[in-house]
Amino acid sequence: MSEPTAELQFDHATYEQAKTGVMCGMCGKPVGHEYWQWMGRVACARCRDQVYALGAKANAPATFAKAAVLATGAALGCGVAYALFVAATKSRWALITIGIAYVIATVIRKSTHNISGRRYQVLAVILTYAASTMGYVPLFTGSLASLSASQAVTLAGYMLAAPFLTATDSPLGLVIVGIGLWEAWRRAKGLPMAVTGPFRVAPSGQVPAP
Repeated sequence: MSEPTAELQFDHATYEQAKTGVMCGMCGKPVGHEYWQWMGRVACARCRDQVYALGAKANAPATFAKAAVLATGAALGCGVAYALFVAATKSRWALITIGIAYVIATVIRKSTHNISGRRYQVLAVILTYAASTMGYVPLFTGSLASLSASQAVTLAGYMLAAPFLTATDSPLGLVIVGIGLWEAWRRAKGLPMAVTGPFRVAPSGQVPAP
């Protein structure tokens, strides 16, 4: 079976009319005597099956594992870059969280062919938050080498709680972090998978308005 995304045109699908009848809004071919609708677009049986195939692939454990590995790598990269920035400038910018959210959500969307889903949104939020807290690492770089295992766990817990612990001094920073997490949730949402139909093509060859 060919790659499903090769035939789905997400950005330019339209209702088209031709002498041969109603045309599919994704592949541009005649739909025959019946059609389906996805995201307000006409879909032939073949494109309907490809939408279903994309949804099944996005829900597969292997796809989630791939997305988790790639997104974790992106989160670590963003977190290290943020920590280096803080070490060099001696300042933390909560706005960077929004940029981190964009990178992580983009990686997840690409890993799932833009389908994603609720668990991918949760993954994006967790990784975005964890990466944003790495900006507190430079505060402890002088003592990291001498930490015991229990102290390292305590330090990790403090870093994860730091945005809330510092909220009294910088409430706006916590708000911006919240906006960043919302962006991670929103951007990782993916495309809806609801397909409706089948619908019969009217004798005139017209597609009824949805």
